[in-house]
Amino acid sequence: MRVLRGAGGAGLWILATLLMLVALILCVTILLLPIGIPLFAVGLRLYMRGVKLFLPRPKDVRQAGEKAAKDLGKQVHRTKKDMGKRAHHTTKDVGKRAPRTQKKVGKGSRRLWSSVTGH
Repeated sequence: MRVLRGAGGAGLWILATLLMLVALILCVTILLLPIGIPLFAVGLRLYMRGVKLFLPRPKDVRQAGEKAAKDLGKQVHRTKKDMGKRAHHTTKDVGKRAPRTQKKVGKGSRRLWSSVTGH
């Protein structure tokens, strides 16, 4: 569908260019000026229609925006879920390591204290 719309837009641009060229030639001759000016305006309108054919329809833009928002919501939900799992495993690991770490710190601080005080 996009290809057909693009081809139609290109065809309108070519037609508008030719029409505006004829209008400019008519405007050069003073007697045909009243015909050239409206013809030039018609050419400009054809250019605008061609541009509208090249751009996506509002319905397509709205659907793409809704899909992007939905995908972003899913991605945020997955990330939030993964972060929760990581945090849960981290607290489990810390809970297992804490007694060993306390023993190591305790021994090190006792050694340090004994070397400082001399006892």
